[in-house]
Amino acid sequence: MPKALVIGAGPAGMLAAVQLKRSGFETDLADPSPGSGLRTRPQSGHVHLLQPATLALITRWLPQLSAHTNPQLCRTTFDQLLWTLSLQYIDSVHTARIKSVIFRGNKVLVHAAGQIKEYNLLIDASGAARATAGSVARQCNTALPLDSGPASGDYATLKLTNLSEETRQIIAVRDNDSGYGALLQHAGNGRGLLTLQAPVEERPPEDLTTALRVLRGFADARPWAACHKSRALGRTVIFRGRPATRLALEQVTDLPANWLPMGDCLLTTQPYLGQGFEQLTEHVVLLEQGLAEGRSCRQIRNQLVHRARQRWWNATWRDAMQACALS
Repeated sequence: MPKALVIGAGPAGMLAAVQLKRSGFETDLADPSPGSGLRTRPQSGHVHLLQPATLALITRWLPQLSAHTNPQLCRTTFDQLLWTLSLQYIDSVHTARIKSVIFRGNKVLVHAAGQIKEYNLLIDASGAARATAGSVARQCNTALPLDSGPASGDYATLKLTNLSEETRQIIAVRDNDSGYGALLQHAGNGRGLLTLQAPVEERPPEDLTTALRVLRGFADARPWAACHKSRALGRTVIFRGRPATRLALEQVTDLPANWLPMGDCLLTTQPYLGQGFEQLTEHVVLLEQGLAEGRSCRQIRNQLVHRARQRWWNATWRDAMQACALS
């Protein structure tokens, strides 16, 4: 039985592990965070909006998820559900940090916790950390080229109570005049989460009073109407905006044949209130199709890189157009 190692216990890593196990791989998962999927990440305090097609894909891979989620969800809950439901597809979980990775022919030698383990395939789903990029660069004897785009604005999420019960659906708004984005999720009983994305170089609101002042200026009055009588629960969570980056692997020759970067490891785009799930599920679909059709790792990676390049140009072109519109 071939063996695969997935690095990263985020959504991309967990869903990749599901595909590998179903394709006959003995599948290990490596993540240095104890508890991994049960440990909340910085972005986990935010509301995320899943497109129906994206949610349909994820629930096709993990049917049990349909009983727990809907297009509006708390990322913390979603990560925990993914972790719990995907564990059945993982043979072993390693929490020790990986000291080195050596690509030798059709094998991958991974050194961690004082042991060296041998795998047939390594998937790096470690996000922007790109845990294996250094090892791959040494293998190729060249630095891996990285395209960098502009950073997105920072985010602030507030837990609210006493929300208006008149509007119970998701409210997702981007205000062209202020440059702010807002996403409101009702959780029932007057409670919910409000996430605001500030314009680039502007600090997002850190308290409800300031947040309401921002919402008051929106052309779309729905967020203000839903929140103007609310009260904050706990502290505001700030999530720093990140630049869009892409591993331009089409420029590199002699990449290890059994190395696959997926998710944010390959392409980090601006989050835009959580809609990056569409990107990572696209990667998982390409992995699923490639394994089902018997394609080589190199062929699957070429497809991933090609699609990442298309998404990169779409994202950076959109960023440029928005900058022109706001200037």
